[in-house]
Amino acid sequence: MFLVTTRFLLIMTHITKAYKSCQNKNLPLPAYVKQGDFIIGGLIPVHEKTVKLTFTFKEKPSNRTCEKVCSPFYAMHVFIFLTRFYTEKYQYVLAMLYATEEINRNPFLMPNVSLGYEVYDTCYSDAAAIGSVMSYLSGKQTGVPNYSCNSAPPRLAAVVGDSPSSGSVAVARILGLTLFPQISYASALPSLADKTQFPSFLRTVGTVDSQPVAVVKLIMHFNWSWVGILASNNDYGNQGSLKLQSEMNNNGICVAFAKTLSTPPSKENLDDIVSVIRKSTANVIVLYAYATELIALLQSVTEEKIVGKVWIAVGSWIPSAVFTQKDLWATLNGTLGLAKYSSDIPGFGHFLYSVHPLKYPKDIFIKEFWAYVFACKWLSNNTVSSLYGTNATICTGNEDLTKLDSSVYDTKNFRLAVSLYNAVYAVAQAIHNMIFCESGNGPFFNGTCTDVENFQPWQLFYYIKNVHLVTTGGERVAFDEKGELKGLYDVLNWQVSPDLKGDMVKVGIFDDWGPKGEKLVLSKNAIIWGYKYTQVPTSVCSDSCLPGFRKAPREGEPFCCYDCIPCSDGEISNQTDVTDCVRCSEDQWSNDNRVKCIPKMIEFLSYDEPLGIALSSISSVSSLITVSVLFIFIWYRDTPLVKANNRNLSYLLLVAILLCFLCSFLFIGRPLSITCLVRQAVFGTIFSLCVSSILAKTITVVIAFSATKPNSSLRKWVGSLIPNSMIFFGSSIQTIICTCWVMLYPSSPELNMKVSKGIITVECTDSSVIFFYVALGFWGFLALLTLVVAFLARDLPDGFNEAKLITFSMLVFTSVWISFIPAYVSTKGKYMVAVEIFAILSSSLGLLCCIFAPKCHIIILRPHMNTREFLADETTSVPKISNTKVFLLRGLATQSTVVQESTQTGCRLEKQTIESFFKEGDFVIGIITLVHSTIFKPFVTYLEKPPLSSCEGFLIRYYRDVLGAIFAIEEINQNINLLPNLTLGFDIFDSCISESRAIQATMKLLWEKQTPSNEQNSEMREPIFAGIVGDSMSSLSIPIARLLGLCSYPQISFGAFDPILGDRNQFPSFLRTVPNEKIQDNAISQLLKHLGWTWVGILTRDDDLGELAGQHLKDEIVQNDGCVAFLEKIHFRYSLQRFREILDAIMNSTAVAIVLYCEEMHVKPLFEMMSTQSMQAKIWIYTLGFTFIPGVFSEGSSKLLNGSIGLVLHSEEIPGFSNYLQTLHLSKEPNDIFIKEFWEIAFDCVWSTNISVSPLLDSRTVCTGEEELGDDMSSVFELEDLSYTLQAYLAIYAFAYALHNLMYCADERQPSESLMCLKEKVLPWKNKDEIPYRIPASISGHQLLKKNTNLIKLTMNDMCR
Repeated sequence: MFLVTTRFLLIMTHITKAYKSCQNKNLPLPAYVKQGDFIIGGLIPVHEKTVKLTFTFKEKPSNRTCEKVCSPFYAMHVFIFLTRFYTEKYQYVLAMLYATEEINRNPFLMPNVSLGYEVYDTCYSDAAAIGSVMSYLSGKQTGVPNYSCNSAPPRLAAVVGDSPSSGSVAVARILGLTLFPQISYASALPSLADKTQFPSFLRTVGTVDSQPVAVVKLIMHFNWSWVGILASNNDYGNQGSLKLQSEMNNNGICVAFAKTLSTPPSKENLDDIVSVIRKSTANVIVLYAYATELIALLQSVTEEKIVGKVWIAVGSWIPSAVFTQKDLWATLNGTLGLAKYSSDIPGFGHFLYSVHPLKYPKDIFIKEFWAYVFACKWLSNNTVSSLYGTNATICTGNEDLTKLDSSVYDTKNFRLAVSLYNAVYAVAQAIHNMIFCESGNGPFFNGTCTDVENFQPWQLFYYIKNVHLVTTGGERVAFDEKGELKGLYDVLNWQVSPDLKGDMVKVGIFDDWGPKGEKLVLSKNAIIWGYKYTQVPTSVCSDSCLPGFRKAPREGEPFCCYDCIPCSDGEISNQTDVTDCVRCSEDQWSNDNRVKCIPKMIEFLSYDEPLGIALSSISSVSSLITVSVLFIFIWYRDTPLVKANNRNLSYLLLVAILLCFLCSFLFIGRPLSITCLVRQAVFGTIFSLCVSSILAKTITVVIAFSATKPNSSLRKWVGSLIPNSMIFFGSSIQTIICTCWVMLYPSSPELNMKVSKGIITVECTDSSVIFFYVALGFWGFLALLTLVVAFLARDLPDGFNEAKLITFSMLVFTSVWISFIPAYVSTKGKYMVAVEIFAILSSSLGLLCCIFAPKCHIIILRPHMNTREFLADETTSVPKISNTKVFLLRGLATQSTVVQESTQTGCRLEKQTIESFFKEGDFVIGIITLVHSTIFKPFVTYLEKPPLSSCEGFLIRYYRDVLGAIFAIEEINQNINLLPNLTLGFDIFDSCISESRAIQATMKLLWEKQTPSNEQNSEMREPIFAGIVGDSMSSLSIPIARLLGLCSYPQISFGAFDPILGDRNQFPSFLRTVPNEKIQDNAISQLLKHLGWTWVGILTRDDDLGELAGQHLKDEIVQNDGCVAFLEKIHFRYSLQRFREILDAIMNSTAVAIVLYCEEMHVKPLFEMMSTQSMQAKIWIYTLGFTFIPGVFSEGSSKLLNGSIGLVLHSEEIPGFSNYLQTLHLSKEPNDIFIKEFWEIAFDCVWSTNISVSPLLDSRTVCTGEEELGDDMSSVFELEDLSYTLQAYLAIYAFAYALHNLMYCADERQPSESLMCLKEKVLPWKNKDEIPYRIPASISGHQLLKKNTNLIKLTMNDMCR
């Protein structure tokens, strides 16, 4: 034990010595430095990428360097001179040099003050960008964040860069902590405009928000409506393509396909994209990616000989080295693109020709640039010579830059170089304004100015943000409230001439400052469309619909894909591509081509058409016949047959039948007011008179023959009284009905537009259907009564009996009118009138023929039968009607009714103002996790020192995770077999779901020392920082991992699931105790498949990680034969309107199962809204990030979640943890910054120091500190689910075992050949290496460490049960 103690003290001595310097032992980063009174930092990606490192952690990790040799992947392709060195990016370096020299020569700008620069090559690497900015902030080329190691001026002014948006985001999060000014000259990511996340970020380029508008205007200008999108798999590509898709949808342009280009592109990814391009009918494809990501894709497209595609390049890669690859020219010919507006920099073109290695010997890029553009090698530069082989010529320095082709060295187009030039001038103008500020008129408190010798970063940022200047090139620089400039773009066209010379030609301009409708100006004649097209190509899913047709969307396809359907009758379209045909006015109709409306034909039953002629002819002939019969009866009025038939009634009946024939003329011809008014009334009255006469005639016959019987009581009724009364009775009632009908509901002519297509029917209004059927029903009743009476007269003598004739006439009459009703109802227009006329004529002819035809036959043709003797004979000899005939009559009758401030020289500590819960120990483990749900950031004016942010929304569930980690540390410190004689301490920070706060905590842990609280123990050794446990969220773990990766400090997250964190190249020192989301996605898709759910909705959080995670889950579901009904992004910061849109999408969808791929706080507002709606029951499937925290959801929301199903981490009891929680008290941990807030929530009390209102208004009791948790502990801490607490507990134990193995390593079991166990000091990367290493059998660690903590188990949630 003595030897161990001695060895440890010796190690501590070395460590203390090592920590006394502000610098680490990494080699200095290469930089192009020019000294000055003020130094501008430059971040420019001159090379394509960094060398991929292999981290074994058995030796010290080497520095990141830029790759300068040809990689095997690209070596397989045709081109050899891959763009590892970008001449156009080097032009940005020269632009900074030129601007600086120009400013230093200007006696009116920063007089007597010089401006310098410090340029770093970021190699398109976020980690390299972070390392570069750390070196710049440290004042030396070895990065020590939070330290400024300058012993004297120069003073750091601002950072100009980075070019890619991802690098700018990483740098902006760090610079934003102290509001250090940053101006990007190329980053167009929309989220960088968020001043909450990036408070000190500005840019001299238009945003991605303006680029989609410009691209859509360009697409609309050429009438393209079917466009493909290819985007890189990063923030720039993802956010840019989403903005473009949204803008396209708003302007009626469809997305044929939207594919993601992986970084770097894999063969499978390239094959998939090339296959989609080949099969797609879209001829226009927008490329939202960087040049480095497109070379392989375009090479694959060229190899597949895909032609006829028009590529639209968006800012980031036009112009670029892509266009220097001549084997791609056939594919790229005709490419259109938007590039930063190329304004002139006076004198810069001449300056570009004047650069030389001898003129600028400190330029670390110039020799490589020289070797690249002249394809030569410097004898002293073996790395460069290997790029061109042994046959390359020797660089002499006498080569002439003026002889280079513009595709290799462009000295005319300064697009992004202008942006960098403007950024340098903005900083210079701000420094000038700051220097010449007049005291009393300054912008700060009480009109003060800043101390130029010791200014704060936020003070200079104020001046930069309020700069207004016009550069020497005539370009205006003025930042808006988001720190951006308006979008101004050149429209470029890549043209390859027949003699194989390529040129980037400016064919137009897009000016966001321009008036609406005039922002895009193009010269169509200057555009060349490539080899396949001689005119503007088309790119549509469906051809235009001609006039007379409309677009009918195809089911399941975008709205630009449609079929052309002819317009319906009565509708027209006189333009192309109309969605809906226009209906003609009521008096018009569409022509045969459906292109114009023509007047409708006027229709009525006229005398000129065949049907009208036929009916009028029948009516006329029938009237003549009736008149002839009447004439015959009058002529033969004295004959026995006429007398026997009651000639007066016969005359009346014949007149009534004649009037029936004549009334049909009221229905023929164009309806007039008088005819419409009287025709139905006249028709009803005449028919009632007719039927009443037949009834009277029948009764007269019955009475006459019955009265001849002896003692008959009917003798007194013989005479004309009965028939006359019946005629009067029948006709009078009908007359009254018709009179009321005409008076109450007078009919009039109307134009009916709806009867027939293209026809206006002139008809009389159906004034009252009820009266019509009442009138019809009355004389129908008379007809049936007549039929019955005639049938009862069957026993009368047949020779003189009219009963048979009347019976058959009534059968015809009733049959006609019974069949008339359905025929009348089922017809429209003039045919309805024709049916009524036909019924009138047929029923009248039936009466005329059945009753009078036999009599006329006897009178005219058989006069011998018209004698009294003959009639008397027939009366006595005719037998009775047989029973068969009676039965037949019955049947017929039946059928007809059925930073800390300091002016001292040397290193000064810029303290991070963030509170933490610190406890001493030999080794200190940093713990970063969220304890509060939101962070409040006050408004920053930059006129005074920015106030501190604060956290809100205390969550006990996350505080429990903190306590789990503390419990593990106390348990370890009490374990004599684990780290004996050594103690673990901790430093706990609350991230409040804020990336900037997580970075702030990380930087404080890395580079600020904690002072021991026991002042008496002055010789206590300084604690060693071991690593970080946390964060529990992926979005926060990523920035922490980027910082820790700079010096390979270990990090163990207990809740970050994002798969990207598994990339060892980006996050070399990151570990986690939970599975990544790919495993979760597979588990969810298998669960859905098992339950037979193939139609699923997804809600994912609205950030980059959430979007990618949701898309990956969607792909996983599709691969398992499922379909995604909708994929909606959600965030708790959304507006109510956006939540309503999401709610509508859920309610309108038929999907019952919905996956919640987000945290509970994001969906809480949505569930509150749903609890007030009546909607179809949904089954919610929650993921690992979703936890049920008591009190988060209301009772109504909890009912909606009842029966939900999901995935949770494996959870089990932590022995002793419950007892530990029972002993929790303020007196036990007085430094605990969270416990008082926990105490208020747990006991519903308030500390007297926190009472902000009158005690009378606060119903809570005052906290005394004497409260005890007792049995309520389980419900307060929600001990049923300790999954995340268990992971935090295990992460602490992992650190403890790693430190134990590191401290007690035997030389024969050393992990590294270069390091003999632990002899000098604890290095962070060694600790990282030990974490996944062995656990000696002699150490009795907790049994939980031997269990699979990555087990996912399925649980059912029933919050209401």
